Amino acid sequence: MNDTKQKTLELAYLILRLTMGVNMLTHGIARMLNLEGFNTWMIGQFSKTILPEFMVSISSYLIPFVELIIGILLILGLFTSRTLLVGALLIVALVFGSGLQENWNIMSSCQVQSKNAPICSAKVHHFVTPIY
Repeated sequence: MNDTKQKTLELAYLILRLTMGVNMLTHGIARMLNLEGFNTWMIGQFSKTILPEFMVSISSYLIPFVELIIGILLILGLFTSRTLLVGALLIVALVFGSGLQENWNIMSSCQVQSKNAPICSAKVHHFVTPIY
């Protein structure tokens, strides 16, 4: 691979990593600013699913912090492979929850994001030495 193509690929993966990082960061910040409201909303959203309320409540308090940490690490480029793995697992959990709600529009959105995570992880790992 020539040097120009290599640099173009590195830039593309940097932009993808930053986009995913900003997405997670802003989700985390927005939810953390109103944790109680987010918790109440989540409990309402899952009230007709098989999930017990205590599990929904625990998740609603954890998700914003996880999103915030993932966002910060991706933006800074720290622990990239592991961070993308945790991000992909979070998206899997969100897809599962959306499926329980039969919220197919949200599931589609999560699936689009989850398709990018493994690609970004593999390429960032290949082109940028992650900090472990």
